[in-house]
Amino acid sequence: MSSHLRLAPALREQPLPEPVARDVATLFALLGDPTRVRLLHALAVGEAVRVSDLAKAVERDPSTISHQLRVLRDYQLVTGERRGRGVLYRLADSHVLTLFQQALAHAAHQPPLHLPGGNKAAQEVG
Repeated sequence: MSSHLRLAPALREQPLPEPVARDVATLFALLGDPTRVRLLHALAVGEAVRVSDLAKAVERDPSTISHQLRVLRDYQLVTGERRGRGVLYRLADSHVLTLFQQALAHAAHQPPLHLPGGNKAAQEVG
């Protein structure tokens, strides 16, 4: 860091703890997969949705959808509720919906982003 740049007092007094930074980075890596983003979108516009309906909506096979839902469930972004022989999925809570809506709004106002080296972080999570 250049000597003429100084941290704002609030940044010096309240640095982001490393474990929190890792958790947030993991969350962003989860959102770095287009299939998972499309699943979150389908769940954001629907109520509770079955795997078969999600598979049709995102044009992937049900086993891929089940795997991605398991990843999202493990990180508490979605929940599943057993109904008979099937499971209905929905967003875990309003925080997930708000985060997703904000990401969509931000993306709508930005030129396409191409990260160098592909999207390695998202590949490491899922």
